[in-house]
Amino acid sequence: MTSTPLPKLDSTEAFLHLIYDYRYFAIAAYEWDSIMTPGHILRDRDALVQDALLLHARSLISFYLLPGTSTDIVLRDFGLRPPSATRTAKLERYKKPIDVHLMHLTAYRDYNYRRTHLPHAVVAERQRPNWNRHNAIIVRELFEALRVTANGAGQWKQPFQELYDACITRSKTEVRWPKRLGEVSDVRRYIRSLAITP
Repeated sequence: MTSTPLPKLDSTEAFLHLIYDYRYFAIAAYEWDSIMTPGHILRDRDALVQDALLLHARSLISFYLLPGTSTDIVLRDFGLRPPSATRTAKLERYKKPIDVHLMHLTAYRDYNYRRTHLPHAVVAERQRPNWNRHNAIIVRELFEALRVTANGAGQWKQPFQELYDACITRSKTEVRWPKRLGEVSDVRRYIRSLAITP
């Protein structure tokens, strides 16, 4: 028995969810950057910042990579093409490690288990990155993906550009998040003012 796919979410409503993940990703990027000062010894609460950064990164990576099911919010919901193969490869290299080392309790987390029970090629996919070093790369790649997306976003260009600008600013300072990209009612009003058609 096959089921009928559910309808896609309205693009304005989908944009609200994209804003959420990018906003908290930018905040986590700012906090992580302030933690990673020379000589800083990571504390328990620093792991929470890192986890927030990686969890939002994982959602955003899927936004760019997945063709998506009818309920996934993906790039094509905005009439946009996927990123270049080079950018896709840069994002995709972090998808599986975040899944394995943060999002699932799995035997694959254990180095000896991977080394003993998995073929070499599979082990390489599941190596745990040194997140302290790779977090900055993930931040750079996801902000660059948003910048490139904004440049080719057609009728969504202005909201994507404003989201990019807000993320870059928030990832560097504790400035307030822009009002029109904040509360649900403000975002809806802003998108309506642009007369973006579905």
